Amino acid sequence: MPLRLRRHPPGRLAGSPPHHGILLFLVLFFVYPLKFLFTLVVDQAMGRGELVTLENGSQVLRIEPHQSPTLLAIYGAGYLAVTVTFAILYAYAYRDRAALELNRAETMETWSSLERHLLMGGIGLLSILIALLGGEGASSVAGLSYLLLGPVLSIHGIIRGRQYRAAMEQ
Repeated sequence: MPLRLRRHPPGRLAGSPPHHGILLFLVLFFVYPLKFLFTLVVDQAMGRGELVTLENGSQVLRIEPHQSPTLLAIYGAGYLAVTVTFAILYAYAYRDRAALELNRAETMETWSSLERHLLMGGIGLLSILIALLGGEGASSVAGLSYLLLGPVLSIHGIIRGRQYRAAMEQ
């Protein structure tokens, strides 16, 4: 059995089944906005036009400039909801660590995963705030704010890795 399922088997945590359903709903609900955003970014990167041709032959912008902040806020809300749902699942696992018989290493990993998902959610919240408060001009900054994930999670991993090694040496 994979370590993740042994550590956090579905149904063994109080309250986790509804959260698994919520997670599935969120992923399915936000797939289309993600597809739209991804296609928009790839098309712009490849130099394709921003115009689409309608059935009647007229051409319109794929997305109006004033719609960009809303699109990024919707994407950010989905991203935030998914990361917070994972954080809640890890919080349940950490709370029930005795019942799950987690050893010291697994307990540290569970707590680290909870922190990691909260950090990711914080970056999603930052993106939402930039998109909604910055308006059209800040839309690209709101999207680029997700590049903070790399450095933030790397620093978190380095710190947690050192703490983990120190704890295992004792």
